[in-house]
Amino acid sequence: MSTRTDTTRGSDATRGDNDSRGNDATRDDDDFRGSAASRGDDDTRGTRASRGTGTTRVWRPPVGGTTVHLVGDLHNEVPSVAGHTRTEAVRHDMLRLPAAVTGVSVRVQIGDAIHSGLAGQADSQIPIAQNLFGVFAAADSAPLVYAVGNHETNWGGSGDQMALTLGGRPERNYVTDVGPLRFVVYSPADNAETGVPWDGPPTNWVVPADVLAWLDEQLGATTRPVVLVSHCPPYEAYADDTVGYFLTPVDAITALVARHGNVVAWMSGHRHRWYQDPNLFKAVRYGDHTVALIQAGACGGTIDPDVRPVGHPVDAVRTNGSVFCTYFGADDPGGHRWECRVRDHSIGCWGTLSTNYRYLWTIPLEGTA
Repeated sequence: MSTRTDTTRGSDATRGDNDSRGNDATRDDDDFRGSAASRGDDDTRGTRASRGTGTTRVWRPPVGGTTVHLVGDLHNEVPSVAGHTRTEAVRHDMLRLPAAVTGVSVRVQIGDAIHSGLAGQADSQIPIAQNLFGVFAAADSAPLVYAVGNHETNWGGSGDQMALTLGGRPERNYVTDVGPLRFVVYSPADNAETGVPWDGPPTNWVVPADVLAWLDEQLGATTRPVVLVSHCPPYEAYADDTVGYFLTPVDAITALVARHGNVVAWMSGHRHRWYQDPNLFKAVRYGDHTVALIQAGACGGTIDPDVRPVGHPVDAVRTNGSVFCTYFGADDPGGHRWECRVRDHSIGCWGTLSTNYRYLWTIPLEGTA
């Protein structure tokens, strides 16, 4: 894929340094400061904001726009902190967050809500995920957009069954409108499609030709801004060749997005990355427009201590973050953009266990309809 350098990762001239570093230069430092008196109660501020920086942070919810709550891979029986599963940690914290604080319009769960998706083993885990989805609905009545993950597709027909059982959708690939946004969702049929089997080495995740044709048709059928949703990210999200961690065929998918200037974001998960990874929130140019590639990995981190940030204890990578992504249209005074705010559900604060406690990323959009 050496010929894809300019298209997938972009040169500085085509995308700017902000895109290559995860939009550091667009960070709004005002969202990191404030007096203790102005912070409000524990539900709306970082409860551990004084853990080392010497500053406090104000949680300022977005004004205007359409907010998408993006929940990453849950793997619901995997421990988080204090022996709680990721699902329990998210559920507990969401009960403390009123809709008036988050302003959620729609919730996207990116798949791998369960962990052992083998036939028979999934039965005990599905009710846990359903309970969490019920908590979401009770918190703010936001509709659920659900994409099936590879941990839920371990037998024939499992993609369709999970789309119906967990997502309440009769079709695993579907379209739904919320506010100004149209969500176009792709889910795999089974492990033969994901290429991530339980009993062998991974191969590339392959989107079937008929699904690519369906995606092309759906993107061309609307003038609304479109959010693509899939468990596995596109190649451009990381621009590396790690087998099994990006969608293929790469050239066809890249050309598909480039043809449709109304695509404003692609939301995905799967890679279980740390929230300070610059690839999680980035703008990538497809043709003559940029698209926000937004990832939510393992609800905030990875449980593998070998890939944790240097100097962090093992439990630091067991945090459960999710992302509140706010879309502002081209007519917004602040510009056409996404603002992504991270909530750490394990410790109940805005931000993560990171040396800079960053929680806000701004992704500008250019040339997008």
